Amino acid sequence: MKLHIAYIAGFLDADGTITGSMVITNTRSLNRSFLSNVQFSNQNLLVLRDIQETLECGTIRAYTSGYSGAFRYEVPRRHQPRVLALLIPHLRIKKEQAELVLQALQLKGKSHHYIVPSDVSALRVEIIERIHFLNKRDGKAYRQNWVNSVKRSSLVTEDEPIPSQAAAAKDSAEGVTTSRVSANNNPDHECPARKGRDSLTSIVM
Repeated sequence: MKLHIAYIAGFLDADGTITGSMVITNTRSLNRSFLSNVQFSNQNLLVLRDIQETLECGTIRAYTSGYSGAFRYEVPRRHQPRVLALLIPHLRIKKEQAELVLQALQLKGKSHHYIVPSDVSALRVEIIERIHFLNKRDGKAYRQNWVNSVKRSSLVTEDEPIPSQAAAAKDSAEGVTTSRVSANNNPDHECPARKGRDSLTSIVM
């Protein structure tokens, strides 16, 4: 099923990854090339297949981590300029990372025997460092905001008895037969204790 590009961009913002790195491609000259990675991860295989069909490229692989796993859809490097150009207008969280990868992929310079010019290599390193910073920034900001501004009391209310249990506790204290559930869920503490099929021990298997 064909998807809207804006949906795919939102998917990349939420469950996608955009990274860049330098790898040695020529051991004799220690030539380093730019390696970019654009991928989507999710446990729903069907939606990744829809993204793959819409973008008309890429492969999907399954991977595991511990006791869990997911599927990973990767955009091939030769298709990344086209795909990123489509997604950038709709991206919000990873827009700058996508623009930086696109810039690095478009960098060209005169080379000799496949040696990348030093100025191009230096600019690629700057781009990679910026992408790395951006990918870590949101996580760091989230942790700082959580520690500094979020109070536990704003998320978890004070322990309060459940109304039905509170009523049962009051009845038990006055010596009145309680309902099916006692104040502490213990049939031995009821007055009088229930027996037969209505007792808790017969209900909970």
